[in-house]
This record gives sequence, C-alpha cells and structure tokens, in this order.
Amino acid sequence: MGRGTPRLPVPIMDNRVSMTRELAVREAQQIVRKSIQPGRSLVDELLRERRPEIAREAKVVREMQRADRRTRPRLKTDSSAGSLR
Repeated sequence: MGRGTPRLPVPIMDNRVSMTRELAVREAQQIVRKSIQPGRSLVDELLRERRPEIAREAKVVREMQRADRRTRPRLKTDSSAGSLR
C-alpha cells in the first residue's frame, strides 16, 4: 500500500495472524470506501434495486391470500340468531 494509507493493527497469536471480527469489518469498510465516490449512497442504490422485487413479492403474497380465502371452507350461520349450523 502507498504511503499515508492507514493500516489496521492485526494481533499475532501462536505465530499466526489473527484478526478480530471488528478489525475485519473496519478493514473491509476502508477498502470499499476507497472505490466509492463522495456523495454516493450504496444503501440508497440497494433500496432502489430492491423496491420492485419487494412489490412483486407483496403481490404474490396478496394473490395467495385471496386464493386461500376462496378455497377455505366457510361455516354456515343461522342468519337470525348468528349461531353455527
């Protein structure tokens, strides 16, 4: 890496390099941050990509619920007393 590039300390245990989860996440964030233009939001991009898929999934669920209501057996009630027959 070039000069001035921040390096994260990595603990060495039993002659092996060991990295905690927190250090691994921070290092990954630093790597990704280098390739992202200022002002660009990866979260907004992900949401924009997911919204149409979420809408399609919601439509399928509604259709399944309607089909379930049509095929579910209905209980008959005595309309004057409201009791089951």
